[in-house]
Amino acid sequence: MNRYEMHQIDQPDLPFIFSNQFYCSATHLSCICNWHENIEILRITQGRGTVRINEDTYAVEEGDLAVISTNQLHDIFSKENMRYSCLIIDRSYFLHNYLDSNKILFSPIIRDEKLTCLVDRFEQLFLSEEALPYRILGLRSCALQIILTLCEGYSNPKTTEKIEKKIHTTIKKIIGQIRAESNTDISLDKIAKKEGWSKCYLAREFHRYTGQSMIAFLNTVRCENAKKLLRESEISIGEVGRQCGFNDQTYFIRTFRSHIGKTPGEYRKSHAPKAVKT
Repeated sequence: MNRYEMHQIDQPDLPFIFSNQFYCSATHLSCICNWHENIEILRITQGRGTVRINEDTYAVEEGDLAVISTNQLHDIFSKENMRYSCLIIDRSYFLHNYLDSNKILFSPIIRDEKLTCLVDRFEQLFLSEEALPYRILGLRSCALQIILTLCEGYSNPKTTEKIEKKIHTTIKKIIGQIRAESNTDISLDKIAKKEGWSKCYLAREFHRYTGQSMIAFLNTVRCENAKKLLRESEISIGEVGRQCGFNDQTYFIRTFRSHIGKTPGEYRKSHAPKAVKT
């Protein structure tokens, strides 16, 4: 099943996700076919395998970099033990640097020593102690160098990208609308009427493309926005819920706990600044 993957960025100053613990084999599929709005860079560190991007497949081996552009369906498989690292750069970082990643198509497979060294440098910094001086600056700078190297040597405008199904385009549009208007009275009925699709068909296709219902997706976005307000403001729990689109405080608390694993109050307390001992 093709699943939309929504990435959660807990540190706004570090809009990245990284792991070097991925592997796949004939008996272990590390990644079901999914798609998301962010750029993903895979570095193959051991073995051989295949990366599928949309309808195309690419053989990869140790030393290769596979680059997944925005909104591309992709999965990874191997008949032997293949290990790889994964760097995801949130779209917000591109926009912050005056670049729309949605308008760029990167080369899918790259073997470039300079780019590999930059990815290695990012890994070293990411896995270093959080207290390391200039760690955040180094990570942001390194990510920017990775982006620049990709753009200068391995990018094209998305004018040559295959035309996708109309419903896929609609689902991506709805996802963008939910993100932008999650604090409003948004509903499947209104969206279906606006887009010209039947409510039942749109609900079924949204679930097929994202792996969850529209209300579940909407609540996830609202809870992510609530996390930010709980960390960065002192407004009441009820007001946090209202600003994020929850008109009922009880429903907000129950939904937040279901999605995050803590009540809003518990989450705020766990992210309160620690007192400095004197």
